[in-house]
Parts: sequence; C-alpha cells; structure tokens
Amino acid sequence: MPPDDIKAARLEAHSDQNHALPRDGAVYLLRSISPRHSDTLVAFRVEKILPDHGVVIVWRLLANWETSKH
Repeated sequence: MPPDDIKAARLEAHSDQNHALPRDGAVYLLRSISPRHSDTLVAFRVEKILPDHGVVIVWRLLANWETSKH
C-alpha cells in the first residue's frame, strides 16, 4: 500500500540516513515509489565486493503494488 504522505516519503528518500556502504552478505530493501506509475519493493544481497570496488549482488522482487492512475 503506498504511503499516505508523498511529500514525507520524498523527504525520507533524500535524507543522508539512507546511504550505506555495502558489506559482504548484507541485505538491503529498496522501495521505489513513482506516484501514478509504480510502487515496488526489492531486496538486494551483497554477494561479493570486488577489488575495483564493484559489487556483485543478487536481487528479488518482493512486491509490486497497484497505484492510483488519477
């Protein structure tokens, strides 16, 4: 279900608290909300951090909610 307060969701998405350095084995959740277009929840797991600072991840779509088209 999408959040009731879109402005609050946008503010939260841009806060510095939402930045994390990847760690091997760490799991992260990402919720992407685009009003009237999409609302998606994805899980990521860091499989390996490469010597060139690249990151190998596995991901899974957990939920994809309907959005209001009006």
